[in-house]
Amino acid sequence: MSAAAARAAFDTNSRATPIPVRAWRVAVVIFQILAIWLAAILVMPWISRSRRDRMIARFADKMLQGLGVRVRIRGTLQDPCNPAILVANHVSWLDPHLLNLVCRARFIAKREVASYPVFGTVVRQFGAIFIRRGCIRDAYRVKSEAAKSLSSGERVAFFPEGTTSSGNRINYFYPALFQAAIDSGAIVQPIAIRWHHADGRLNLDAAFLGDMTLVESIVLLLRHRAIYAEVTLCEPVEAVSVSRRNWRIGRAQRSRRSSRLRLLRRGRGGCRGRIMRGIVRGMWSLRVRARRRRRVDWDDAGYCSRLAKI
Repeated sequence: MSAAAARAAFDTNSRATPIPVRAWRVAVVIFQILAIWLAAILVMPWISRSRRDRMIARFADKMLQGLGVRVRIRGTLQDPCNPAILVANHVSWLDPHLLNLVCRARFIAKREVASYPVFGTVVRQFGAIFIRRGCIRDAYRVKSEAAKSLSSGERVAFFPEGTTSSGNRINYFYPALFQAAIDSGAIVQPIAIRWHHADGRLNLDAAFLGDMTLVESIVLLLRHRAIYAEVTLCEPVEAVSVSRRNWRIGRAQRSRRSSRLRLLRRGRGGCRGRIMRGIVRGMWSLRVRARRRRRVDWDDAGYCSRLAKI
């Protein structure tokens, strides 16, 4: 059998999910959504943060299992008790659930999410920080709130691309929110997310793109017997040590590992290099602007004017 025929047969088998299995998965997903919605309203306001974190991780695990997602986590957090900013590439609406399996964090989400039925209530109770995209002044507010959370020992997570992609490339990383790591002295934990088939090929059905609705995305996911997600914890970046010289050294080291840092469509773990470069470049650009201010404190308008030039 040729490679093309084998690939076609694999696609046919992977999408031939029996109707009873699809119905069971839909029922599980609906039950989990209703359960966490009720828990967010009746339970979460009255329990401790540690119990709430365990509840969120358990909900994420059940949701992924209900959709047939098989998760593989590569690597571990070096300092699980220390505050950190988790940053990752963004492909699917299930990406936050993957990060919740790694560790609990406060997510930075677009403001429109707060108005979503059911999900808006859940996300608000999870402690999300909402940002109005395209507003520099609001980015300053979110940066300050994230830095405050980091200073109090919490973790913060966001997707610096600002949107989703098909997973075969890493988009531009917007650097403004990395200032929170610099202000609080927290580390930045890069995470690479890859959705793929059993044979390692990229799974484009997992991508949540454009005007796609949640129902359409769930229908695509249910067509597969199993969906594979690989979460790779890359080497953390110290925000206080980012400089132009370190960036050049890191660039030389990464060039020697270029064969292992290809795009996702060419192999496993290929987005790690681009994620690391985007993070370091974003924080370095902010530190350069900080050094140029000549010890003058940034007020609201001054900070916003500088962010507008990034």
